Amino acid sequence: MPTHVRLGHRRSLFLRLFSIETGRRRRAGWPTFNKYRDVLPDRQLDARVKARVFNTDVLPALTYGSETWSTIKEEERKLTSTQWAIERTMCAVILMHKIPASEIRRRTGVRDVIETTYDSKKRAAGHVARLNDSPYEQINV
Repeated sequence: MPTHVRLGHRRSLFLRLFSIETGRRRRAGWPTFNKYRDVLPDRQLDARVKARVFNTDVLPALTYGSETWSTIKEEERKLTSTQWAIERTMCAVILMHKIPASEIRRRTGVRDVIETTYDSKKRAAGHVARLNDSPYEQINV
């Protein structure tokens, strides 16, 4: 089956393999997090600094090319679970502590991966709508 990679997406001429793409994004997020392994789980470092590092480096690795993704709830759940795992590592919390993900999100202050994905889709739609020769210029975004 002929495939090629464009904007971080693996495209197939016959099948749309979205789960492969989200798997690639999830696998790209962890090495990016591991580059900052000495900074992000550090308990003495301010949470705002850790959130800024996460939002500027790890989150773009998780959402690269997301403006062209078709959203599937199962794949959103996988991306969210990856983000939760990274956040638990940032806070040095394990599942046995039974701390809810909402509490960990409040502690870390990082942006949500799904909200970031939808924001990038809206931004891309706005760029397309503002093109001069766009057939979409009559559509209000």
